[in-house]
Amino acid sequence: MLRKTSIRARLLTAIFAGSILVIFTGASVTYALVKQYLYAEVDHFLRDKLAYQQIAAVQNGERISFRLSEPVLESLRNPEHPDFFQFRFLDGRDIYSSAGLEESLPLVGLTSEDEFKAYDCNLPNGRRGRCMGMVFIPEQLNESGNNSNTPVRVHLVVARDRAEIDSGLMRLRQSLALMGVAMALFSLLATTLIVRNALKPMEEISTQIESTTVSAATSKVYIHNPPSEVVPVIDRLNQLLSRVSSAIENERQFTANAAHELRNPLAGLKTQLELALSSKRNADTDEEVMGRALIIQEQMEVVVSNLLMLARLDSGTDEFEIGVLDPRRTLQQCWKPYFEVAEKRNLQVRWEMNNAPESFCVAAPLFRIMFSNLFENCASYAPIGGKVRISIEQQNSSIVISIKNSNPGISESNLDQLFERFQRGDASAAGGVGHAGIGLSLCKRITETINGQLVAAADSEWFVVTVKIPSAQI
Repeated sequence: MLRKTSIRARLLTAIFAGSILVIFTGASVTYALVKQYLYAEVDHFLRDKLAYQQIAAVQNGERISFRLSEPVLESLRNPEHPDFFQFRFLDGRDIYSSAGLEESLPLVGLTSEDEFKAYDCNLPNGRRGRCMGMVFIPEQLNESGNNSNTPVRVHLVVARDRAEIDSGLMRLRQSLALMGVAMALFSLLATTLIVRNALKPMEEISTQIESTTVSAATSKVYIHNPPSEVVPVIDRLNQLLSRVSSAIENERQFTANAAHELRNPLAGLKTQLELALSSKRNADTDEEVMGRALIIQEQMEVVVSNLLMLARLDSGTDEFEIGVLDPRRTLQQCWKPYFEVAEKRNLQVRWEMNNAPESFCVAAPLFRIMFSNLFENCASYAPIGGKVRISIEQQNSSIVISIKNSNPGISESNLDQLFERFQRGDASAAGGVGHAGIGLSLCKRITETINGQLVAAADSEWFVVTVKIPSAQI
């Protein structure tokens, strides 16, 4: 099971953990720098002490003595003094040492590489300290006038009690810990306030979404002066709401259109059946009624097919298979169902396909539906005895198909209305056959789907529909 955590909790955890890490690192670095500084001061003191003790030591014959002032001697005799020193011969024999030393100081500084290097050590009083050592030859003092003194090498070690420094470092560590806890609590409080303020836009979005009722007229999500990171979220959310609203509107419109368009055919079918049932059975009458019912059924089938195709195109989710077809042969196949209608209306049909390509890449189902509807309108509404011209030619990677028929009375002012849904032509001009009024709008929608163009024009003689279709890439 996935663990779910809120953005607020994640931000609080991340920022607080980061703050604790920064505080801990800062406190550790501060402590280390202070400790290094204090130890450096102690080491500097030990170097000065070595230099001072070296100057104070003199050799008079076989005897080593020290020229120290009385206050210094008093401090050396004080066992509680934090400073210690010890003079030794190189063979380990003690020459002179501080009063508080019960044990020897560590053997440090015996070599030239080890001189003036500070070390942590355990002092004889059991405390921790720092020590440093060196080997030197004391100054020669000849009070007897005898110059036969043999210089003696002396090992000097000085040390200092670290109790005061360690106590100070302990207090510093405690202060840093208390300060760290206080800063951590302050950081938690500040982080909570910052995160709460930063997430206010998200809370506003959540509130607006919760109060939004999805419908065909859904309002947009709006936040005053939103952060730049939230702007894409708002834009995508509004786009999603717009698509949902559009889908709801398409569904509502499809339902209304279907109910509107099927009501009349169903009423006509009901009338024919009631008429047949109310009269005496007669083979000729029954055949006539069934013929009319079949015509109504075919009209209903065309309406339903066109409505479903419009719904699929409006949804934008369907993908239509691209294939290679012969545009000339396909157009002739699309015209075939309306050949008898054209014959009955005495239409003079002429084909102009000399410049037509032999093959073309396009969504074949959409191609056939579009030109079947265009041919149906042409054959139905062209004046009786009128002319029809169907031409096709290739222009670069596109084909241009033009359908011209004698103008049945269409003016330029109402051309756009022809492609609106459920705009019907004059039924009397179509020989009394009613149309649903969605064929041309379906053709317009198909050309938009395949990135083509559909243009209508009219003058006193001709009504022309021109379709330009780009070749699809397979």
